[in-house]
Amino acid sequence: MNALLSKAARKASVKREKYKNPVLYYENNLVFTRGKKDLLNITGKECWAVYKWPGFNYDFLADKDKIERLIKNSRGFQQAYSDVHILQVPLKNKISDSINYCKSIASGELKSIALQYLDNVQDILSGSDTNENDNDTYIMFKIKTARTIKDYKDFLNSLLKEPYRAVNELLDIDIAEIYKNEFDAYKRLEQGLKKIVKKYINIKEVNELDIERIIRSPFWRGLQAPKFRSEEPYFDTSERKFKKAQPWKPSCTKSVINGKVVYRPLKKDILTLCEGQVTNHMKYIEIKHFDRGIEKTSYQQFIVVSGIPDIEFPTGREWIYKLKDLPFPTWTSIRFSKRSYEEVAEDINTSRKDLDDYISHAEEAPHEVKIGEQYLEQDRDIDQAKYEVEKQKKPFLYTTIVIGVASDSLDECLERAKMVQDFFDEMDIESQVPTGDQWKLFNETLLGSKQYAMDYVHRFPPETLAGSMIGASNIIGDLLGLFLGTTGILGKAVKFDPFRASQVNESPAIS
Repeated sequence: MNALLSKAARKASVKREKYKNPVLYYENNLVFTRGKKDLLNITGKECWAVYKWPGFNYDFLADKDKIERLIKNSRGFQQAYSDVHILQVPLKNKISDSINYCKSIASGELKSIALQYLDNVQDILSGSDTNENDNDTYIMFKIKTARTIKDYKDFLNSLLKEPYRAVNELLDIDIAEIYKNEFDAYKRLEQGLKKIVKKYINIKEVNELDIERIIRSPFWRGLQAPKFRSEEPYFDTSERKFKKAQPWKPSCTKSVINGKVVYRPLKKDILTLCEGQVTNHMKYIEIKHFDRGIEKTSYQQFIVVSGIPDIEFPTGREWIYKLKDLPFPTWTSIRFSKRSYEEVAEDINTSRKDLDDYISHAEEAPHEVKIGEQYLEQDRDIDQAKYEVEKQKKPFLYTTIVIGVASDSLDECLERAKMVQDFFDEMDIESQVPTGDQWKLFNETLLGSKQYAMDYVHRFPPETLAGSMIGASNIIGDLLGLFLGTTGILGKAVKFDPFRASQVNESPAIS
């Protein structure tokens, strides 16, 4: 009987999940996604602008320069007038890749000596850990269009002139239909947004290659991902020059209706990027792949940050940046929306009223009701929050923070999650692994998805989030090049490519 009960319990804790991809179409750095239909968004489509945030060196800055970086980041966050999603995606660099790159560009009379030197370097380093974890940081802004009476007139006109489109959009049959004038309008808004944010944060537009990586890689966390559809830039040894990237993007048909150009993306094309058989367990998720007849399994667990104390800056406790000191890769997802001072004050007043009502009812109860310590603590927190808001009179960021770990071994995945929690404990940062919410947290880390960790929303002044030093880097040198030595507590390799500096218009100094 006990065996039957335990078997039933195991079945109850395991659920196969059907994935609904939020992305409808993407082109250049614009991504169209499924959103919520309402009077302000009749079609339900949303548009995100995606940028790469190149890492800025941090370890070697003086304190005044670190504070300047803090101010710039916080001001950059305040430019957002809608939702923002920041992703840190780990990249694995192998020293063997650098050595092979150097071999590919060797030429001239000393080529044979250079190749022998590189072979010796490879032999010396063969016994060391040659996998190195670095991160790409992406920042995505949801673009909102202004809604006016004209918008509703246009919708009514489309209902009369193009009834099939209005009906399809209202019934969610063909939501991916995109008019070229819509795309052009979003692109103009994106250009204006980039111009403002770039004053504070050095963002660069991504292309379809990066977007494919962002969409596809979550399903392969902890595994060697298959070859991407897009072709990355590479060095052609025969022509002795770099070849440009050849990005892949989803297919779409183009037609003209009533003089307007319309794109109809093939939605199944996007779905082919989201591979795997997903099983949702109570404490982790499992994604099985069959790659060339071989079964591979990705085990993933997600940790949410549930409490952050006041941390002085700079003190070496930059809690997102310091995740890079862990000896394994982590995936970081940070979502926030900006609220004005007045909106924050109204939220706090509502919380105060709700808590006061509860305490009042408890005191008036016919039998004695003991008010728990947690309610007294909430009372103190509300007073503190009200004081902070009234003192600073600035926007606040309503933020959720999810950290993901993964491995092809379940035990290793769970051990890594424990190490992340231990890492946060040392900084007095509270974290949890929510049981039963792992599938939701997985979805929160996806491009274009909504915010699911609503029980763990933090109300931050921009400086608190900026002080985590998202986007900071401890990389010295180039990603590919000649091996010079190691640095940092993890002994990260330092490489130098004498040709790259001129290509990116920087100084080739290695001092």
